Amino acid sequence: MAGQLIISGDDAHRIMRIRGSSTDVTLNRVKLINGQIGSDLSNGWGAIRITDASVVINDSEISGNFVKDVRGAGIFIRDGELEINTFG
Repeated sequence: MAGQLIISGDDAHRIMRIRGSSTDVTLNRVKLINGQIGSDLSNGWGAIRITDASVVINDSEISGNFVKDVRGAGIFIRDGELEINTFG
């Protein structure tokens, strides 16, 4: 997709952590790929960990992220809110 920001965890790192009770974040047209956490006990998932924050993700892709050997581990939310919107 043209104009999309691509951020990779290089199969070695979580890509993003968003936290804070007064935190509002909107991500537009991003591709978050190949994030990794070594264990499901490592406080979250491969692409994004959201804690006490409100996040909106628009027209984006989250793929190829994993925890240890568990594929599809893209987003972890604890006491936060997430809205995902796709535009065709």
